[in-house]
Order: sequence, then structure tokens, then C-alpha cells
Amino acid sequence: MSRWTLALLLAIVVGIGGWLGYASSRPPDFHEYRVTAVEAAQAARDGLLIAGLTADALLGGRAMAPYVSTVLDDAGSSVADAGGRFAALAPTDQRMVAIRDELTPLLTEATTRLGDVLRAEANDDVPALRESIRPLRPLADRLAAFLDRHG
Repeated sequence: MSRWTLALLLAIVVGIGGWLGYASSRPPDFHEYRVTAVEAAQAARDGLLIAGLTADALLGGRAMAPYVSTVLDDAGSSVADAGGRFAALAPTDQRMVAIRDELTPLLTEATTRLGDVLRAEANDDVPALRESIRPLRPLADRLAAFLDRHG
């Protein structure tokens, strides 16, 4: 390999490395922020609906406890992961701040509500489980409205 070929390859590698460094450290643009917000809202809505349906199946004798525990854990992890990715992005303009201010309380409530379901199921507390799944659907509907506006 000639010196010129080696120098060209080195320049390409350095250029790609520099571009990747810039791309990973620059603040998100509005599109990236909105996409991440929509993904977080979808994950939270889906997690709430899945948790509600699965807990209802347990209460109705249509599902076994080990299966329900696994599904509920997965739903909780999915919501937490999506919320964490969204929270890691700092809004850089007023449109992003408005999305953050609208979605953050919904994600916080989704996490809290799923935690209530998980706790009731883990403690085999049937009355608490019935009570904890009641607010899931209305919250999922509020997240669906967010998705209709921003999706």
C-alpha cells in the first residue's frame, strides 16, 4: 500500500470519527426530539394497555401468575427505558419545551401507575390490583391524544 493510499485511508477514518463525535454530542433538532417523545409516549401507552389487559386476565382466571409477572415486568421496563431516553434529551427551543412539559407528567404518572400494578400483583393483593388497573385506560387515552397531536 502506498503512502498516499495510507494517508487517504487515515484521513477518511479521522473524518468519519470526527463526524460521529459531532453527531453524538450535538443537541437534538426538533424532529429528533419529537420522534423520541412519540416513541416514549407509544411505549407508555402500550405498556399501560398491556398491563391492564394482563392483570385483568389474571383477575379473571385466564392467565397464570408467572406469565403475568413477566409481562408486567417487561411493560414496566419498556416504559422506564423509553422515559429515560426521552428525559436524556435536553430541549433547545420553545417547541421542545412545550412537548417536554406536556409529556413528562404523563410518563411520570404511567411509571407510577405501573409500579402500583406491579406492587399489587407481587403482593397477591387482589383488591389493590383491581383498583390499580382502573386508571390505566384513561391514562393510555391521554397518551393516545398526545400521539394524535404529535405523531
